[in-house]
Amino acid sequence: MTCEDWPVKYPCDVSGVDPTLLGLARESAQNLLWSLSGRRYGVCQTTESYRLPCIDPCLPPAWDRFGPGVEYALGWDNRDPCCRLPLAQTPVRAIISVVEKGVTLTADDYALERDVLWRNGPCWECDDDCDDPPVVVTYDWGIDVPPLGELAMGALACAF
Repeated sequence: MTCEDWPVKYPCDVSGVDPTLLGLARESAQNLLWSLSGRRYGVCQTTESYRLPCIDPCLPPAWDRFGPGVEYALGWDNRDPCCRLPLAQTPVRAIISVVEKGVTLTADDYALERDVLWRNGPCWECDDDCDDPPVVVTYDWGIDVPPLGELAMGALACAF
C-alpha cells in the first residue's frame, strides 16, 4: 500500500533544517497522525486479491429479509450476490485496475457502487485452487486530509 504525502504547514522556521532530517520528521508525523486518525485520512492506493469459493459461494439474497423499499436505501437491487465484491478499504475513491484470471477488465466489465465492485455480465470467477487468486483489484481509497491536519503535520514535524 502506498499513500500520498499529506500537505503540511510548518509553524516553525524549517529553512535551515537538513532536508533528510525534515523528510524523516515529516514522514514520522504523517505515520503517527494517520494511525491516530484510525487510518482514514489521506489517500492511499492498494492492491488486493480475491478468491471466491466454488462450494456454495453465495448467501441467499439479503434483501429477502427486509420489507419493500429497504433494498434501495441499502444500495441493493435484484442482482446476483455472486457478482458482488466488497472491497476491504473504505471509502473507495477510484478503481485503477481489475484483473480476472490474468485478463485486465475494461471499465464496462464492472461497476463501483460505494465500496462494492459489481461484475457486469458474467459473475466473478470462482476458484478453489491454491494458485494465484482469480481477481486482483487495485484502487485508491481514503479521505482528504482536513485543513487542521496540515497544521497538525507541521506542528508535530517541528516537535520531532
